[in-house]
Amino acid sequence: MNMTIMQNIRKIGLSIAGLVAIALLVWDLLATLQTPGFKAHMGTTRVLVAVLLSTAVILASWFLTKFLTKKSRLIIFMTILVLVLLKFIFVARFPMAPTSDYWNYHVFASYNVLGMTWSKMWTQGYLNTNIIWPHVINISWFYSVFYSFFRPNYLVAQGVSVLLSGVNAILLFSLCQHFVSKRAAIFAALIFYAIPAYWLYTMLNGAEPIFLTFLLGALICYHRAMYAKGAQVTIEHYFYFGFSLLLLFLANMVRPIALVWIVVVVVFSIFRLKTAKKEFPRRIWFNPLAFALIFVLLNLASTPIYRVLYGLPFASSSVLNQYSLAIGTNVKTGGTYAGGIRRQVDQDLNQKDLPLAKRFDKVTIDMQKISKHNIQTLNQSSGWLPFLRAKTINLMSEDYGSNWILYNLKYKSDQKYYYQHLSPFLTVYSTIFFVILLVLAGLVLLLSPWLVYRRRYLHTPDLNRLFYGLLLWDGFMLSSLIFEVQGRYHIILYVPLLLIIAWGQEELFQRNKLG
Repeated sequence: MNMTIMQNIRKIGLSIAGLVAIALLVWDLLATLQTPGFKAHMGTTRVLVAVLLSTAVILASWFLTKFLTKKSRLIIFMTILVLVLLKFIFVARFPMAPTSDYWNYHVFASYNVLGMTWSKMWTQGYLNTNIIWPHVINISWFYSVFYSFFRPNYLVAQGVSVLLSGVNAILLFSLCQHFVSKRAAIFAALIFYAIPAYWLYTMLNGAEPIFLTFLLGALICYHRAMYAKGAQVTIEHYFYFGFSLLLLFLANMVRPIALVWIVVVVVFSIFRLKTAKKEFPRRIWFNPLAFALIFVLLNLASTPIYRVLYGLPFASSSVLNQYSLAIGTNVKTGGTYAGGIRRQVDQDLNQKDLPLAKRFDKVTIDMQKISKHNIQTLNQSSGWLPFLRAKTINLMSEDYGSNWILYNLKYKSDQKYYYQHLSPFLTVYSTIFFVILLVLAGLVLLLSPWLVYRRRYLHTPDLNRLFYGLLLWDGFMLSSLIFEVQGRYHIILYVPLLLIIAWGQEELFQRNKLG
């Protein structure tokens, strides 16, 4: 009786996660269609061509999937890498010079390879206010590793980013294959590679290709640790367990949002539906909690670790969090970058007559004042819903790929002039493609009750796979609205979105043989 009650409670938890996911999908879909870039460039012809091209790419991925399903993993991986190599044609056609954050990553990595230590960069003023953004130094260090093997040239960074986009697709295939069939995993990987905004963005030395490589690797290793079988189960389990922690820590060095996945793991372990058999009870219940505890401790120790690793007096993570919260609650910019807040940080940190610790305290106090004022303004005006809507629109902007390429193209080049005329269509195409993915995921979720309650063949593992995807979507989406938002920050949402679509393809088409 108790077991039945617990199973019903867990099914209620799955249903709540599904309802939240559907609501967020609708919310995000409406926001995506309201993004400034799309509204500024949309037109009947552009939208029609974008719909036709998006449909053609998805159908081509479908037919290529059917061809690759019976092929070996090596053939699948080689196909993805061949597709990735086509990006180098674009890289050669549109030469770029890094700007903004991408300039920092490239220059700091170059200085490091050329023999200048991180502490020397700090004392000579090169790092400036980046002392409160450890992830900037971390990303630069990752690129410096590749520079040390070749040379500090921006083409090397671009090549690394392009190749990592292929690695991301391969890792997504491996992750999806754990949850669904090989065929659905191939389709998800091909669609992920074809997402226009990310396809363009990965020709820059961005953080996201590195972040996704580490995060997807951590997810795969964790799954193998939890469900390892055979004679070497103990050795295999602890190897993958430790390696997953390492990769997750590295992912957090680049984009500090890995804690969201930890919460998902714990919630999933509590509410996951059980089968009749007791499958590895110790690993299913104890290990997720142990994994979460160890990672939280590592996360708390991250700043001291960075200080030792680089020899730099980094600010505590609370300073960065207060800055991001001040930006994230800014009504005027809709939670995006605010020049006035950044100038306040610069002003506080440049008071050289004060000890560095005092300057960090001043930044914290000023950011807290700004956040408090922003929240009071929102409370008094009852403007939370319009603000969150504006913030979601900024987050879901699919023009981040085409725009960042435009900003980083070499100044006064023929290629830049040509790309300026191409960029509006790329923005529309990127938005339409993403909208189609949101619609496909929404259809899967709308049909899932029919699969669960009308089609009784669904096994408990099938429901758990859906539950996992739903939790990832809900967790990453809701957490993205807490702090500062940028269009490129929603790249992480592609992973749960494609997990849900792959699950739907498996359940609707392969099990029911509709395609």
